[in-house]
Amino acid sequence: CGPPSPPESQRRASMSGFLSRWIHDAIALRMEDPVKIRADWVAHMHKTEAKCVEIKKNWDQPTKTAGFWRKPQYNATIDLMNDSRAGKIPGRAQNW
Repeated sequence: CGPPSPPESQRRASMSGFLSRWIHDAIALRMEDPVKIRADWVAHMHKTEAKCVEIKKNWDQPTKTAGFWRKPQYNATIDLMNDSRAGKIPGRAQNW
């Protein structure tokens, strides 16, 4: 007749083992290579470190040129506050 079939519990165990191996292999195929992930991370860290060094080198430098805030477009608010006619425009808050 042939070899005897294994008991039901052994068949279930071998089927679940096959299924778990198949799932593991399917997931592993879709994952990125750990060596590539590590290399990308190291490259990112080197690039970030280079940017940090550049920022720290220029940390004490002024961000605006001398006289930047004295330009007319940045003094418009002060001019409006000093102009007595502008203070009487409807809707403006009263000066205290």
